Amino acid sequence: MSEKLHWFAFNFTDGQDGPVGFGTVYLGFKDKLITVGKIKYAKKSCGVSDKSVLNSFSYMGEATKAEITEDYNA
Repeated sequence: MSEKLHWFAFNFTDGQDGPVGFGTVYLGFKDKLITVGKIKYAKKSCGVSDKSVLNSFSYMGEATKAEITEDYNA
C-alpha cells in the first residue's frame, strides 16, 4: 500500500524578471507543518524565481499520490 501524505497546492506570482507569470504546484508531505523551507522547495518545484510571491496555499487532505492524481468522473 502506498504511503498517505498531506497534500498542498501552492500558487505563486513571478514578475521580477520580465512579464508577470504564475505557477502552481501540488506537493505531498509527511506532516501538515508548512515551513519556509517547504515554501522554497515549492518555488523550486514550480519553476518560479526566488523573488516570486506566494499568493496562497491550500490543504487538500491526506491521500496517496494515486488518490490525489486520479481523474474525477461525475
